[in-house]
Amino acid sequence: MSEDYSPRTAPKAEKRTVMVQVNETIVDVSVQGGKQTIRWLAVVVQDRLRRTKNAFDKTAESCIVMGIYNMDGELLDPNQKILEHAEWDNCKWQVTAKTAAKFPADDYGNPIYEDWTAAAYLKS
Repeated sequence: MSEDYSPRTAPKAEKRTVMVQVNETIVDVSVQGGKQTIRWLAVVVQDRLRRTKNAFDKTAESCIVMGIYNMDGELLDPNQKILEHAEWDNCKWQVTAKTAAKFPADDYGNPIYEDWTAAAYLKS
């Protein structure tokens, strides 16, 4: 190590934030370098929505993320990394999340998983 190096003077990584719009709510998620997956982002958004949800408020946000879309309306693959899609503007990237209160079900009550939700929530 060089004698000039000091952890206090080392450059800090830029703090990057993904701003996820869920209906009228914006959920800010810090992602640092963006090496997390879109699936991870969906789970974080769900967790934050659940923590802020008022069980008695029927208009509260739904908690299951059914898809995350970029600002062009393109559905993002849950297995890909944030940095593969992010278009940073002043260290911020805005996306939209489609949510539901529960998974759709068939006539027998079994959940119906679309391609995105299967890739995001089911382990093979």
